[in-house]
Amino acid sequence: MSISFITGMTLPTYAADLNYFYNPFDTAANNSLNADSNALNVINYYEALQGDLSTEAETIITETFSNLSDYMGSDGVDNAIAAGFRPFTPIFKGHGVHYVKPLNILDPAVATDPLGLNFDEHGNLVAAFYFQEQYLVNRAGTGLYSTLEGVESNELLTHYQNFKENNTTTAPDIFEDFGSLASWHTHNDVKIDNIGSLDSEEVIFGQDLSDEEWVNALLLGLSNSEIQLAVYEEFDTSDPSKYPFYNTLMTPGFHMIHMWLGAENHDGLFAGTHDNVAPNAVDEHGGHGSHGKGEIPPESQDPTSVPEPSVLAMLATGGWLGLVSAFKRRLNKAK
Repeated sequence: MSISFITGMTLPTYAADLNYFYNPFDTAANNSLNADSNALNVINYYEALQGDLSTEAETIITETFSNLSDYMGSDGVDNAIAAGFRPFTPIFKGHGVHYVKPLNILDPAVATDPLGLNFDEHGNLVAAFYFQEQYLVNRAGTGLYSTLEGVESNELLTHYQNFKENNTTTAPDIFEDFGSLASWHTHNDVKIDNIGSLDSEEVIFGQDLSDEEWVNALLLGLSNSEIQLAVYEEFDTSDPSKYPFYNTLMTPGFHMIHMWLGAENHDGLFAGTHDNVAPNAVDEHGGHGSHGKGEIPPESQDPTSVPEPSVLAMLATGGWLGLVSAFKRRLNKAK
């Protein structure tokens, strides 16, 4: 028996080396009637592995598992797509495919309502993930987009570097009930292309660009009409036929954490990866592909995921004006 997963590959529906907390063959078996008992299996597994959890932590697991039940089982991927989730990465070793809701990428992280889902190479839900901006990108008046007006093009790189140095945020505290088990990690200088494609292998996930590469890519995106760039351009969200409303995401960085509620993870509930998920897929990043228990990756990493963007030695006047115009529209909307 096999299925054709979103990557276009035909793979067995059953993975002998993965133990799921639900029945991957039967969507109906994962509804609210037995979500509590399945969640109890999650709690029992991780308490045996990592020690007792507080009542508040157990409640978060139970409610989150129930909220994810539509995405568990044979129709899980289809249900996720119908709910607005789209591939955020290609299939990665230790992760599978990350799905997010493009419309909600700037929403604050909520413990029981994750904006991210991890599906393994067999199309089964293995984890939820959460993320939040690492810098004050979208805050009116102080965010990155609203501080760029009046900055000369030859000063933009320095402005960007200073902005990151002075506008960092801490990781959300939504999992404080789990204590030290909930360790967040970061992804820096990110550019993701082809968001919206239902073929995850068309999505290009790049991180750890140099500051110069990232700034030049931002300028190129804002001056190229074929690149619809979140979060720096304004979109008409009233037409569902245009969803998602952008095809490229750029962010200076974000905090992220995974919660393994779909498949047992011997490295822990909040481990960064799972050894048995897509073991033959490409690594997310050569620099920290095995951030197994959620530790923050090293500060200094070489870019490996994205080809180096062309260095824009001279910015056309029209392109720079387009940049300023885009930020004005975004700023006015925020006000």
